[in-house]
Amino acid sequence: TGDTGGLGGLGGSLGGGLGGSSGGGLGGSVGTGSTSGTSGTLTSSIDLGGSGTSTPFTLSATGNTTTLTVGVSTADSSAEIIQTLSPIFRQQGEALTPLGEFRITQRGSNWTATPTGTSLPSAPTLNQNGLRQASAPVTLPSGGNASLTVAINDDGVLQIKVPAGISQTHSDQQILLLAMAIAGQKLNVSQSAIKAVVFQDATP
Repeated sequence: TGDTGGLGGLGGSLGGGLGGSSGGGLGGSVGTGSTSGTSGTLTSSIDLGGSGTSTPFTLSATGNTTTLTVGVSTADSSAEIIQTLSPIFRQQGEALTPLGEFRITQRGSNWTATPTGTSLPSAPTLNQNGLRQASAPVTLPSGGNASLTVAINDDGVLQIKVPAGISQTHSDQQILLLAMAIAGQKLNVSQSAIKAVVFQDATP
């Protein structure tokens, strides 16, 4: 399994668009509101293309592994496997709390996130050098929309700005996978370029 390759090709393979959480840890927990437990499926849609047309996605969990499938599954034996390790933190005020390291695997339009149980390195620096950001609206179970915003700096720190509407209905692992897909499709960020991930509460 390699550590090379990008996320940007996802949008092309789907032909359309794909598009925090406070409190709780990663591992399938939800910030507030609904619970995802260790199993179950959430089906919704996201607009990554910016055209106003959303692509359906499915999020499911088996044990401590969360899977994201966007559009029609392309997880066949011919699809390239891209696998990286991402340390995850949550920002609370000025402090960054470690949440764990996750193994992120992409195969076609299927993504998985699994905790490794490995100790995290020191917290990353949230500087603004070369900062780029993008947002994608996610359809909520209530039928409304909320925008998930990602930003990445020159050090490869991916910041995920999570509105309450998403943190209350999606687990952290689910948000992590959606955010990495947004970064690849809208910012053309390769998966191997993401060195750390920081969850932040989006301001109303």
